[in-house]
Amino acid sequence: GHKALASRSQPCAPVEVALILDASRSAAALREPTAELLEAVAASFSSQGRDVSFSVWALSREMRKLGSMLSLTEALKAVHTVRCDGGTNLSLLDAILVEAALTGCASAILVSDGLGNLQAKQMPTLQPPEGSGVTLPPVHVALPPASTAANLELLRWLAYQTGGSATAPLTSPAAVAGILSGATTQTTLTKLSTDMSGDVDVFEADEHFVTVPDFRLATVAVPAAADGCVRFSGVVDDRNLRGDRSN
Repeated sequence: GHKALASRSQPCAPVEVALILDASRSAAALREPTAELLEAVAASFSSQGRDVSFSVWALSREMRKLGSMLSLTEALKAVHTVRCDGGTNLSLLDAILVEAALTGCASAILVSDGLGNLQAKQMPTLQPPEGSGVTLPPVHVALPPASTAANLELLRWLAYQTGGSATAPLTSPAAVAGILSGATTQTTLTKLSTDMSGDVDVFEADEHFVTVPDFRLATVAVPAAADGCVRFSGVVDDRNLRGDRSN
């Protein structure tokens, strides 16, 4: 007779998640709800039979790493020690994300209002150092409450440029956690092409042919709305097509 082989399910490897907390004065009100978000993230991974640990950074005019491979309890303590003051240098996100990638973080949570002191001069590139071979983790933004002054356009750009999400608010921690852990599936537009995508002149120099999201990007991450629709828009200056007849 055949001898039955006992099957044993292999435990899933623990997941390391980076938490980047805006420690500027304008984002001070976001610190307390972050604790509930961490608890929701741990619960969401646990519901799938996976353990999670945290690397925690505070971001203001400088970046400060508060710990890595932290348990939920340790991460909560780290968050409560953060003192919020001053402004935010968002360009420091690049260094944080590179270090997060090198230390094995699978994804990152950003809790911020997206307001920087020198917005145009202190923008992250969201690109790893050339030739490093590093792949930055996707950034999932817990959007600030509607009552909070915030740069939502920038926050969504940070998420979508890295393959993350920026749809659920900090006030709905379970929703943010579900997207982060993969417990909640999301339909996402990852690439937009047009019948002009192969036209080099249009691709490189035509400022009159514009789409949102930008068809020139190698990849995008625009989530579908609750009704399943993905909305995009475009503008074409048709004077380029028929000649400018204003003269």
